[in-house]
Amino acid sequence: MSYCWGGPDDAAQQLQTNNANYKERLSGFPITSASPVLRDAIKVSRVIGIPYLWIDALCIIQDDVDDWEQESASMADIYKNAFITICTPASDTCRKGFLERQSSYTPINFQSRVNPSITGVINLRFIGAFPFSVDSVRGFYADMAFQESNWSHRAWVFQEQMLSQNLLVFGASKLHFLLRGDLYSEGGENCLPGYLNPISHDTLPPSLQDEWHDRRNWVMRNYSKLRLTKQSDKFPAISGLASTFFQSFPDKYLAGLCKDTLNRDLFWSSLLHGLSVTKEALLESLEDPRAYVAPSWSWASRNHGVVYVGLHVGTWGDDVAAEYREEYEKLEAQVNLESINNRFGRVVGGTLTFQGVVAPCPPRLELSDTHGLLEGDTDEKLLRANTENGIFVAMVRLDWNIRDERELAEGLSLVLIGTCLYEDEDESESSSVFEENDGYGKEVGPEMEFIYDEDLDRSYGEENSSRYGYGIVVHPAKSPGRYLRVGSFETWPHTESGSLSYFRNRMLFFTPGSQTAPQPLNFSDVLPNEHNDSVTLVYFPRLRGAGAPSMFSTRISTSGYQELGILKGEV
Repeated sequence: MSYCWGGPDDAAQQLQTNNANYKERLSGFPITSASPVLRDAIKVSRVIGIPYLWIDALCIIQDDVDDWEQESASMADIYKNAFITICTPASDTCRKGFLERQSSYTPINFQSRVNPSITGVINLRFIGAFPFSVDSVRGFYADMAFQESNWSHRAWVFQEQMLSQNLLVFGASKLHFLLRGDLYSEGGENCLPGYLNPISHDTLPPSLQDEWHDRRNWVMRNYSKLRLTKQSDKFPAISGLASTFFQSFPDKYLAGLCKDTLNRDLFWSSLLHGLSVTKEALLESLEDPRAYVAPSWSWASRNHGVVYVGLHVGTWGDDVAAEYREEYEKLEAQVNLESINNRFGRVVGGTLTFQGVVAPCPPRLELSDTHGLLEGDTDEKLLRANTENGIFVAMVRLDWNIRDERELAEGLSLVLIGTCLYEDEDESESSSVFEENDGYGKEVGPEMEFIYDEDLDRSYGEENSSRYGYGIVVHPAKSPGRYLRVGSFETWPHTESGSLSYFRNRMLFFTPGSQTAPQPLNFSDVLPNEHNDSVTLVYFPRLRGAGAPSMFSTRISTSGYQELGILKGEV
């Protein structure tokens, strides 16, 4: 069964199983003690001759945390293997049944002009207002049931609907039957609403990564905007779908993201249409342990809709082949779960560390003329980040509402995550972030060596790279050395500054972490200082045998890289 409990007052009246009445439930209960919505479901089961009915309120011990976690982890098996799922858009609370249709109507007398002897009455019933214009009424009743009912806006319902093979849907005005992807509606309307995209029960192999990634994106976009009574249920309410996607490699799952595709999964954007989210409120919520749902880099940390954005302006909504490449190294990700019974369940902590390129966000972000590009989010704002000389750096999206046309970027930094090349671009012009022959990691003197990552052989290539760059915007957290993800950005090729030139001189640094060798810093620890105009370069004398290395550091202007010849290893 897939239904709505209703608000707290309604839920208090729901017939439930708990530790106190568990043994009593095993002996059965009178149908009269069930709530109206449950009574109707039992009637339907009996009429169609199915002796077993799974209802969460009765089949899960509601006050037993372990049983709740174990059962929520089994949602995929329950709904995928159900012969049929009874869905109740006609009921928005457990205290309301779904078999009784609306009875109030307006009678309209009718007499045929062609044959006046033909008379009768047309009864009109109001069933709801369609939220947008349509060219045809075909599928209208299904739309009202699947899209505009309280049932359809409930987060728990999403995976119940997506996982089920057959749905018997009781709408406010019509009955609908979804049979393995084909929709049949009472009255002969046989069509499938375009937004209803059932998840295939066949697991895609990892080799079909793009299609697999697109399906997960579709789920995230549609699920993130739905309602939850408890925000802490955000992961449990979709754990069944998550286990389906990751059943072949569950260890790759990271708080709603995939470890192997983080270079794309991190690039999501908030949908703030009709909301009022301030920078201060966002930062406070991300560090409030009472409101914690997910780490800031996960889409699940936001209490509003999110969407994965495209990079190629002019191809929004189109399927454009692209070659994606990560621009970070030595990735370490960890997520702490509340219960070991459900690896796709509630999260109580998480960290993400990697080596990457960090650049200060230009001090002012100006509202771009290009906005509202995200489908269904006409208030989405793109901010243009320019240097003090007016040279374009990146287009930025922040996870709060823009209150000023020139939004201050105080404390913000840009972390490059990846680059991509579209099939219509010239690969010969493109490369990545670091060159193999730029002197990094090479010996630069008989007694001194600049320590750098020898394995990170990325390159910028020519000035006008054809690669699109993208990444996340971070803000310092209250705890030193920790940062919060608060937005995303993208760079475009063939601009006055090139796609990635702003990130060209942002180098990775090491610091001594032991007595024998330097260790890499957390990527967020190499953010520029408060003046946003200098960084610390750390040098180590060549290690000779055992013993702690001595070290010294100097602070230079970022504009002095070329003058010092560091890019050529000439220190």
